[in-house]
Amino acid sequence: MKDLAELYATARQTLRPMKLKQYGEAGQVACALETVNGTVFTGICIDLPCSLGFCAEQAAMAEMLKAGETQIAQIIAVGRMEGFFLPAAGAGNLWHRSVNITETPWPL
Repeated sequence: MKDLAELYATARQTLRPMKLKQYGEAGQVACALETVNGTVFTGICIDLPCSLGFCAEQAAMAEMLKAGETQIAQIIAVGRMEGFFLPAAGAGNLWHRSVNITETPWPL
């Protein structure tokens, strides 16, 4: 399993805040997750004024599922400021209902 500092660095490198058409934004939050097989997947958030969009954690999990993996070993989300933060309640609920999380950087 990767060191949490490596996963944090991967998430920070994935941050790419950008403005989209019609007041939308993307990339203000990035996520990196590692599966029990050691594969790392990343994702960014998308916020659109029409209420469509998704969080970075969901984007990373979608990439993981697309690759046929379902077990998260550890996961981290970062924003433009230093440090990491807990996932949104909706994303955390989705993980617990959809995939098998074996370990996370924080107690759930």
